[in-house]
Amino acid sequence: MEREQTPGAFKLPQSLISVVEMAFTAIVEKEGKWYVARAAEIEIASQGKTIEAALENLKEAISLYLKHAEPAEIKAIGKRRASLLIASIEVGA
Repeated sequence: MEREQTPGAFKLPQSLISVVEMAFTAIVEKEGKWYVARAAEIEIASQGKTIEAALENLKEAISLYLKHAEPAEIKAIGKRRASLLIASIEVGA
């Protein structure tokens, strides 16, 4: 089914969307025998038996998500990334 466009709106061809690169922040945790990798900017996670496998699986999951995402969803990722702050903190017991 073809999406309706706003008059005058520019639609980027799907072939060009696939070559755009985006950077994501991955958080990896060991859960039992598996490593779980999560993207901080979007609610996507994957797992693997090694850290490398978990990250590769996360990259594949994100790629599939982006391939089928609406332009507004991709724009929202950029906004979330701009507001994301990663900080290390120390807490005394």
